[in-house]
Amino acid sequence: MPLWRTPQSRDGPTWKLVQYNPLACMRADRVEHVCQVFADVEVVGLTETQLRAREVDIQRRGVLGLIEAGWQRSPFSNRSCGISVLLHRRFRDEHVRAVRGGPAGMLGRCLAVRVRTKSEEFTVLALYFSPRVTETKEQAPYERTVRMLFQWLSNELAGCPARSVPVILCDLNDGIGLAKASETVIVDPEVVPSAGACVEHFAGAAFRAVLQAQYMSAFSTLSDVPTFYGTGHTSIVDYVCLPTAMAQAVRVAGPLVGKGRQLQLISTATRRDHLPVLMEVVRPSFAREVLGASPAPLVRWDNGACTPTR
Repeated sequence: MPLWRTPQSRDGPTWKLVQYNPLACMRADRVEHVCQVFADVEVVGLTETQLRAREVDIQRRGVLGLIEAGWQRSPFSNRSCGISVLLHRRFRDEHVRAVRGGPAGMLGRCLAVRVRTKSEEFTVLALYFSPRVTETKEQAPYERTVRMLFQWLSNELAGCPARSVPVILCDLNDGIGLAKASETVIVDPEVVPSAGACVEHFAGAAFRAVLQAQYMSAFSTLSDVPTFYGTGHTSIVDYVCLPTAMAQAVRVAGPLVGKGRQLQLISTATRRDHLPVLMEVVRPSFAREVLGASPAPLVRWDNGACTPTR
């Protein structure tokens, strides 16, 4: 089964969160198609859209709101970059409280969107990493880009309001969970559930370290189905992450094979490129309810002990 499902009963409304690399999402008809396929999803992170840089704004595309951060030519960004966040129609423009793209030179690689309604608040942190390099001369620039992205992510998480649920949607282009191919012991099973753990390299090890430091987990690895299908190889490189304390709130996790087939651009009979990765989680009214924070005590006044004043 592509999707992992909890044996627990469904209890209350849920969020559907999706990470997806569409390979390209520049043409209007392609954007419309993606929006139609994910019309019932609360939040979608799109990476490698290949959209050019322009002022970040909110557009309405049918039933979804679209927030884009295009790429720009720089040592840390190129035409394979570009990030968008899609928001369900129930989130109106006034619910989007903050939108932040990456720092100078990193446009199209990261995007932060904070949403708050009367009953819920969350912060979406979408990131795109380049594929691992094999040439020695390319290693230093690659590692510098990875470090800058994780510094941005750490800063955004540190500045996230306590009441806001952080949601990381990431195309890491690397695995996480296993230190070496010859080992089967998960480095940190609380951070990386064992089913989808893969051998981690530079970006994977750095990502896991950030998740550990911020008490977050890649719950999308509850499924062991690959999220990327290349020529002769498969891997898990796309992740949806939430606070570790929300483990009991996760109901469904894993790739959406059917929707991946609908959206696949490469014309072959077999799966190619990325699959959308879904996580469905019980929706908290605010983070405190799910994270286990004790509510403020109810104050009860002893009216009989009150002394009237003149």
